[in-house]
Amino acid sequence: LGVALVPLKGTALWLRGTSSHAMRPKTDADLLVPEESIAGLQIHLLRHGFQLMGEPAYEHQSPAIRHRAGGAVELHRCLPGVRLDGRRSASFADCQSGGWLEPLPAQARHALGDLDADAAAFFLPRRPLLEVHLLAHALAQDAFSPRQIGLRWLADLWDLEGEAASQVSGGVRDDLVGLALQLREVHDQGDRGAHHEDEREREQVQDQQNHDGDRQHEVG
Repeated sequence: LGVALVPLKGTALWLRGTSSHAMRPKTDADLLVPEESIAGLQIHLLRHGFQLMGEPAYEHQSPAIRHRAGGAVELHRCLPGVRLDGRRSASFADCQSGGWLEPLPAQARHALGDLDADAAAFFLPRRPLLEVHLLAHALAQDAFSPRQIGLRWLADLWDLEGEAASQVSGGVRDDLVGLALQLREVHDQGDRGAHHEDEREREQVQDQQNHDGDRQHEVG
């Protein structure tokens, strides 16, 4: 098809050689696609073994699809929360024109195996863009899943910092750990507050039921 594709998150980390399938399990492949190509590519994939998963489309991506042999794909039209121009979420064109994409390294071409003939259509986000997107995704999406806070995305950023360990201080990793712990504490507080609220609601319902029962007894 000649469509340019940019693997994101876990797939990008794997193709960079930063992490392995065993160390960084993933359930889908996220791909940034040029805006003008995303609809045609979605239709093409649906005609070649993929099926809609019944999930809605979002502003930043088309509906998720899954291959009948397993494995899901999400086609992104932009990177939510990553604003290279300070205004809108970055598209493929924004990333490309800003020099934030790079060709696949040799090891990534080898890893693609049978897809190697089409590897020229693949790009990887440069490390700073990948870091920013991982953090933006964690704050915007995983922040609603307390059990994930400070785990997978933190490990991803940790690995990327290790990739450039000679260029960054240990303080960067300390900051990441501190941020993860703060986010987890916020969620723990939210969970405790929600639990207390549920308890109050149950008590109010019970009080109302007892009151109604007393009134019926008096009437009887």
